[in-house]
Amino acid sequence: MVYERNKLIKIVIKNDRKAKGRVFMRILDRLFNRKKLKTQELMNSIPKTARIITGNEEKMVPVNQVKVGDVLSVLPEELVPVDGTISFGRTFINQEVITGDPFPVEKSIGDDVYSGTINRMGAFQMRSIRVGNDSAIQEMLRLTQFKCN
Repeated sequence: MVYERNKLIKIVIKNDRKAKGRVFMRILDRLFNRKKLKTQELMNSIPKTARIITGNEEKMVPVNQVKVGDVLSVLPEELVPVDGTISFGRTFINQEVITGDPFPVEKSIGDDVYSGTINRMGAFQMRSIRVGNDSAIQEMLRLTQFKCN
């Protein structure tokens, strides 16, 4: 079915110059709209707060106050606030915003986790490695904005 549709489109485009222009404009429009949606999706995936563990106490702080080496706690259905390594616990992380794969990936002690991904199950503790503009989500946002401009 798809093959037949593509074959028909090729025949129409070969024989009609206006069709070539219309198809080209639609392709550009779709690409531009996808990039706008991707940028908005990335903007929505930037965490605003983090749960820092100090001693026996957890406190919520703005994500821009997290420093490299801080120990953080992430609960189910929360966004991972910064890039880091799991130091305690086991979970499944939805990394779709980073990899495009919608299926959660199992993570345990020693595995890397990335800012903007979603903790789907299980609470875990992590040690921050890259924070602020150095994080994976911020880098992807910069690259996406660069490509759109």
